[in-house]
Amino acid sequence: MAKENLLTYTEVDPNGRLAQSSSRSVFSALSTNEDAYVIFDKGVNFFNGDFTHDLTIHVTAMDTNTQVPVWMLANNIGFIKTLYEADIFFFIFVRIRDVTGQPRIEVLEVDGSFKYSSSVDVSLDTTYYLRIFRDESTGSFGRISCAIFSDAARTVSVGTAAFNLHTEKRDFRYIYVVNAWNSGIAGTVTGYTEDYELFVSTADLTVTTQAATDVEITTATGKGVMTSLGSSDVTAHGHVLDEVEQGDDPTTTDSGSGEWQQVDNGAISVLGSFDSLFTGLTAGKHYYMRAYAINSQGAVYGGKVEIVTKESGGGRVYPSQAITRVTNLIHRYNRKEGVYTLELALGEVTSDFGLPEWLSRPRASIPDTDKQRDVKEAADSPEITKKIFSTVD
Repeated sequence: MAKENLLTYTEVDPNGRLAQSSSRSVFSALSTNEDAYVIFDKGVNFFNGDFTHDLTIHVTAMDTNTQVPVWMLANNIGFIKTLYEADIFFFIFVRIRDVTGQPRIEVLEVDGSFKYSSSVDVSLDTTYYLRIFRDESTGSFGRISCAIFSDAARTVSVGTAAFNLHTEKRDFRYIYVVNAWNSGIAGTVTGYTEDYELFVSTADLTVTTQAATDVEITTATGKGVMTSLGSSDVTAHGHVLDEVEQGDDPTTTDSGSGEWQQVDNGAISVLGSFDSLFTGLTAGKHYYMRAYAINSQGAVYGGKVEIVTKESGGGRVYPSQAITRVTNLIHRYNRKEGVYTLELALGEVTSDFGLPEWLSRPRASIPDTDKQRDVKEAADSPEITKKIFSTVD
């Protein structure tokens, strides 16, 4: 979706503290005791259901005990203090605030006399890239989250301010990009906010599975990449593993299998790679492994990869089932009967496979002379046996 054109927004700024370009809203020495805001009327119930909004903020300076809301949804027009003190109003907003000398980005829900918030400490004169999203499938009334990143690609997390909404599900009409508090406090704040993108639909949570590394006798490291965080908090991520003999792709609910394992790395709020260390595996075993992630919409998985743990002696074994693995191959030839046989040791099972008569070597016709009598006796000896292959010696 295209970025918002802020020149189409309405600016209320009697003291000349604000300046708009197509993508940026600048506030210069904006007083907390100010009558100023920038607003757009999107239409009744425009912000309904789930949504994702991206924006960028940079505050160069602010006095202690000052603040500036940089994103707000509401169904009424006015200054923050007016809306805040009127019990009939409901709104949610994101602001940067400095009360005790530590700036923070804060998310607030205000419903009359009920006020809720969550915050993340930040620094001045630093650019932050925000992703604000509401997920109505979480909790009774949905969840509002503000993920804060230090890079434009939104892969390096600074933190996430989030909470479940408390009173009821609401749709909204107006969006504010700046709104002064108008509280009677004289401190000022300077900076800008820019690059607003309003996504109505939610993004899907996605994760990929990469080739495992460090596969040893009883351990292996699963590799995965978070490629999209979706539109609600990722509460768990990691890898699941199960033996190939189970047949199905491993999931987080397969705990009944004897060889099933899950490594849960917990919540995550950044894109990028992650590892999961498996221990206690069986030597010489063949496994499937998948990366996973979980948010309010459920569990998603990457593709499966195969690993084979090393044998206790240090080598790799394939196939993993003993009955299908040749451990010895013995060649036998009965000279008297002229019959060849191959003895195959499959795991712990030994089988004799006699070659068909027509494939057997013909018996030698040796003249019955004294000179060759010893040769004939050798030819008539019952059997010559030779082990020609072994994987265990």
